[in-house]
Amino acid sequence: MALADPKNAAAYQRNAANYREKLQALDAAFSQTMATLPKKNLVTFHDAFPYLAKRYGMNYIGFIEAFPEKDPKPSQLAALVKAIKDNQVTVLFAETGYSPKLLQTVAQQSGAKVSELNTLEVGSPSADAYLKAMNQNLDSLKKAWQ
Repeated sequence: MALADPKNAAAYQRNAANYREKLQALDAAFSQTMATLPKKNLVTFHDAFPYLAKRYGMNYIGFIEAFPEKDPKPSQLAALVKAIKDNQVTVLFAETGYSPKLLQTVAQQSGAKVSELNTLEVGSPSADAYLKAMNQNLDSLKKAWQ
């Protein structure tokens, strides 16, 4: 942006530095919070959070659907329910914008509760949408695993 609009380069650089600080604060909050949680066994509706799980030391057990609207085979669900029980997963994470019906069925079969994470695929765009959604995700994880 600074090359395309040199007159406003200082403003672009200031805004980038400000946003970078906010991202670093978010990263630090995730790191600090995740380090204090005793069990971090993650099961989600879709395979949407493997990078988040890896970065913050979560045990990524699995997901319900590999792709939206492609139901898993009964044998896959049975294996996931077994993994949920074997790993003592207490919370399954639904995703904003998707029906939690199948996830709720797996939760009933496994004895887990359902919470929600935001994949940031839906919602109203704004300058702080990412930061808001990720802070809500952090809060959701914290409440689920405390």
